[in-house]
Amino acid sequence: MVLVQNAVLAGGVAVGASANFMIQPWGAQAIGAVASLVSVFGYVSVQPYLQTSLKLHDTCGVHNLHGLPGVLGAIAGIAATATISPGTYGSSLYQVYPAMAPSNASSAELAALKEMGVSVEPGDDRSSKEQALFQLAALATTLAIAIVGGILTGIVLKLDFLDPPLDSEEELFEDKLHWAVNPGAPGDFPGELLNREGDAEMEVRQRSAT
Repeated sequence: MVLVQNAVLAGGVAVGASANFMIQPWGAQAIGAVASLVSVFGYVSVQPYLQTSLKLHDTCGVHNLHGLPGVLGAIAGIAATATISPGTYGSSLYQVYPAMAPSNASSAELAALKEMGVSVEPGDDRSSKEQALFQLAALATTLAIAIVGGILTGIVLKLDFLDPPLDSEEELFEDKLHWAVNPGAPGDFPGELLNREGDAEMEVRQRSAT
């Protein structure tokens, strides 16, 4: 059931990059369907591989719900941009892609749009292929920032003075290493966070019985 729930959300994540593009209903359905499959594949195959090979613990499945579908959505947006034609968007083309507008503010095309009540600022004269390349560069930049930022974060978190995670995978989710759990009735206060090194005196607060 968890896979199904995340697959549904993955479709919305993937189509977000091209939500204001003229991808047609069938295009949105295709993107959502592929994204759901990619998300399930990530949970079933990619996540176990990353955990065993690279020791990457994705406890919330962010990579499978937002990462992979997000990259798919960006690629779909690039494809949609590279194949557009002015007739598809009509007078809204330069509102969706401002950089594709003519750079000459006095051009006849911009003047005609203003007569129609469409406010468009001069752009950079980009073609659809050039705009697609800019979006591809944006995807590459985003991935670079995410990867480098993740590596740097991992390096910082492994510094000794920050009390890094334990080496044993099982111990990462073992509460008794950090908490003194009251064996009494359910609902009792579980205790204070314990010092892992065991140097500090253990202090456990419990609710007084009434």
